[in-house]
Amino acid sequence: MGPSLRLRIWLTYGILILVVLSTLSCGLVFTLSRSPLLYRNAIQQVHQGITAIQSKTGTWLMADQRILENELQWIATNRGLRVFLTDKNGNVTFDSVSPSDTTIGTIKGFVINDQSTNSSSILLPEMKDSKGTYWFYSAYQIQANQYVIVSVARPRLVLRLFLGDELLLPLLIAAAIALFLAFALSIFLNKWISDPLKRLSQDAAKLADGELVSVSQQGPAEIQQLAASLNEMSQKIKSSSESQRDFIANITHELKTPLTSIQGFAQSILDGTVNRIEEVKQSARIIFDEAGRMNRLVHELLTIARLESGTADLQKTEIDLGLMLATIVEQFSIVAGHKKIELQNTLHVLPKIIGDGDRLAQVFTNLFDNAIKFTPAGGKVILSGSVSVNLVEVRVVDTGPGILTIEKERIFERFYQADKSRKGEIGKGVGLGLPIAKQIVQAHHGKIWVEGEPGSGSTFIVQLPISAFQAVTRVLS
Repeated sequence: MGPSLRLRIWLTYGILILVVLSTLSCGLVFTLSRSPLLYRNAIQQVHQGITAIQSKTGTWLMADQRILENELQWIATNRGLRVFLTDKNGNVTFDSVSPSDTTIGTIKGFVINDQSTNSSSILLPEMKDSKGTYWFYSAYQIQANQYVIVSVARPRLVLRLFLGDELLLPLLIAAAIALFLAFALSIFLNKWISDPLKRLSQDAAKLADGELVSVSQQGPAEIQQLAASLNEMSQKIKSSSESQRDFIANITHELKTPLTSIQGFAQSILDGTVNRIEEVKQSARIIFDEAGRMNRLVHELLTIARLESGTADLQKTEIDLGLMLATIVEQFSIVAGHKKIELQNTLHVLPKIIGDGDRLAQVFTNLFDNAIKFTPAGGKVILSGSVSVNLVEVRVVDTGPGILTIEKERIFERFYQADKSRKGEIGKGVGLGLPIAKQIVQAHHGKIWVEGEPGSGSTFIVQLPISAFQAVTRVLS
């Protein structure tokens, strides 16, 4: 197992702080190394030397070369400077350091001093001697072809001493405080991030073992969202587990009754209890009916399985939906008439769609069969619809007892029957009609749902996409 999250956070912040401090230190050192503030005394020496020379320029013009050099030597010695005399080409004719162990030779491209600038906050130009020492200098013209250059060696130890005395200790203190704050921040982040993640990991392990959990939503928004997703997954697993148990119980119940009948009548025939030809035929007919019921049940279960897995073979063609629905209404008109139920078809012209005609007819046949089954005598079943740019919506409305709110989703589950809310002719089906209808509609990229309140009837709504050609035609028209 690798290092803990707390340690990794602390190391990350510690390394980040050290990198930032190091970068800032290097930038500060570079900036200070180019700053005249560190060399203020040396620059001031040069400026004072130039000032002293400027004050005697008029006297030196009348003196000979020997007197000029002696005066320059005196200024250089007393002020701790190095003074040169050069011609305009930079050839040195006098050096106050004599004999010179660090020769300058020719001072090329030297900069003439601007007499209006005499500030110690401005870095002077530099020149380099034969030993690699750098010198700050200022040049001043005293005659037509003669220049005096006043210089001082650039201090080598000033920056190091400054860093050691003025900068190093504050940097170390700042680094220590920053590392301590990083450690404190890592503890806080560990409580804020690591602890919720640890709980999520533990709850996920419980969920993997089949234990349903409810995770508290704490920590950052992303972790709270993850906890919410885990809770949602836990609820879906719970719902799926309950549905699976219900499915097993329901299919067991649905198969038990016909199997019991088949076994009982078959045993009667074998035992000779039923010996008259009419009784044998009656027993055989019951066995045949119960076997057919089992066969339909298995066929419907296979249909649902294929639709859910996407392996159902849908024969999609262009369908005249309005004609299909009109035919279904006509087929149920006789049954509705026997129950004294009024059928109303309020559909207008519907566009053609692409789909499996037989499967979609199965959907609407089931909806009409349920609507008539659960609508009392004197009630109505109304077929209506509407069209949008790319969808067609069909509504099957009944005036039956309605469906409880908590059962509106469950009626599309396998084997579920709304027995409590519908006290009519229930029990004839096995609760697979609506689940199959839902899978067929979804296989056509549509939606199906139910609306309505208990006591005010139910409205089943089916939305199906219009074929691309028809949608374009409607838009253009």
